[in-house]
Amino acid sequence: MKKILSIGQSIINGRLHYGYPLSILAGSNNYLPWLYSNFIQLYCMTYDEIDDRQKKDGEYYYFDQIDFDFYSPHSIHNHWIMNNPFFDSECLNRSFLDQFELNLTDFLISMIEQDKYIYLFVDEYYLNKKHHYMHNIMIHGYDLESKCFFSSGYINGSYETYTIDFKILEKSFYPDIDFFPYPYNMLYVMRVKKAICYDFSLLQTCRLLSDYLFSSNTGNNYSLVHHRNHFNNVSFTYGVETYGVLLNLLGSPTDDSNKLDIRPFHTLKEHKNVMLSRLRFMEDNDMISSSHSQNYVEINRESEIIKSLIMKYSFNKSNSVLVNASIRLNRIREKEFGILEKVLGEIK
Repeated sequence: MKKILSIGQSIINGRLHYGYPLSILAGSNNYLPWLYSNFIQLYCMTYDEIDDRQKKDGEYYYFDQIDFDFYSPHSIHNHWIMNNPFFDSECLNRSFLDQFELNLTDFLISMIEQDKYIYLFVDEYYLNKKHHYMHNIMIHGYDLESKCFFSSGYINGSYETYTIDFKILEKSFYPDIDFFPYPYNMLYVMRVKKAICYDFSLLQTCRLLSDYLFSSNTGNNYSLVHHRNHFNNVSFTYGVETYGVLLNLLGSPTDDSNKLDIRPFHTLKEHKNVMLSRLRFMEDNDMISSSHSQNYVEINRESEIIKSLIMKYSFNKSNSVLVNASIRLNRIREKEFGILEKVLGEIK
């Protein structure tokens, strides 16, 4: 017996807490007005925070600590899954399985039988034998004959669908760890709601676009939920000013021992790709004039080149590659601001 729930190619997959749920919705275009009404603002740690930790740790500070990402008021610890309008979602502590003496494999199969996707954290060492690292995965199917689950994620740098043996998944879910800090102790169960209609919000788009252009702290609009400017005593940079953080990273002294993480630049590329799709959507619906997306194509293309340059640097460690990337990053920052300022002027 086999059952595989449908998933598609998400427009965002660099950050899997967005990529997994969006891959569920990608089978249709119903969610696009909601996507285009959001996923505008960016945030990351301030450069001072990154620089202080570099000095303390003596090594390049990695993406999860830089936290370069699309902004969502519920993005911390995957809370946005619980607030996604397209899902009926449940959040369970892993102790729930122990408390009720539930077998993980049986539980996951039962969820899939109810058309529910399961988002959980496992020790990746048991999946790839490289290193011990708690990471998120999503289960969307099973095969009793092959005794495996179906999942998706990054394999050797490429986003793919793959299978996990029942016993290996159980071992990775129950590694030799005495304590699971939040959110690694949580499971999220998602089922797509029926016949959900979400209209594009021009007002929301206008607000977020203004926050992005003028680097405003969007968390101020959601202070009832949380204040994102100082989370766990870490300060954040927002909007266009995040370019400055990336430029500082590119301009840091480098040597062969340093590693420049590709993922912030992958997220930057995805941000431009989503923005270009949003502009085309707005043009198709006569919300803005038709020239903006055509002008934005170059920005999208340049962001892909920048990502490729960072990948090149990981092999040759040539500072000239970083200089090239910095020049291009400055160029798209200036051009993007000019285009989006005109868009904001039209929709205000």
